[in-house]
Amino acid sequence: SHLVEKYGKDARAVSLYTSSIAAIHTEARKTFNDNELGKVNIRNPFDFYTPPKQKPALKRTIEFETIQKLINIRKHLGEFHQLAIDVYLLSFCLMGTNVPDIYEAKRKDDVVYYNRTKTKDRRYDKAEMRIRLEPICNELVSSMLDPDNERAFRLHTLYGTYKSIGDKANKRLKEVASILGVEAFTMYSARHTW
Repeated sequence: SHLVEKYGKDARAVSLYTSSIAAIHTEARKTFNDNELGKVNIRNPFDFYTPPKQKPALKRTIEFETIQKLINIRKHLGEFHQLAIDVYLLSFCLMGTNVPDIYEAKRKDDVVYYNRTKTKDRRYDKAEMRIRLEPICNELVSSMLDPDNERAFRLHTLYGTYKSIGDKANKRLKEVASILGVEAFTMYSARHTW
């Protein structure tokens, strides 16, 4: 109840905290109990308590028609709006890759590769991802390539940090959504839409 009071009943912290405790209890029971001999040193507290479930994520997809509208309108907008649309479409072309990973990605021929920022520290393979660029994305990708080939794309030459690119792209995408008369969306929806 403390976590609910502090964060609210639907907060991720509430379900994450209790699921972490459940995992610790499960490991402790495996280590200290001997079920074959009926020796139970640690009982399962979740036999008597049901932890709160995580609330399902909100629908974050946009319609495919909206993607086509983005493609159609981009040339009629200013430089910063075009860049936001380009980064969004690039993410979509790369199966919803997020901005930090696009920012750090490398490229060899038509394959983009990176270590996924969100999970690389938790996986033995450093969460290496490889995505083949589809020919349909060539026009967009060619304008975003890093001319120095230091990275796959030139995002690091535009604003300095991936956080500033993500923040600015999200702000501009909301403005573009307003222009198109569609519900506001952010970079995050590229992954869900893909």
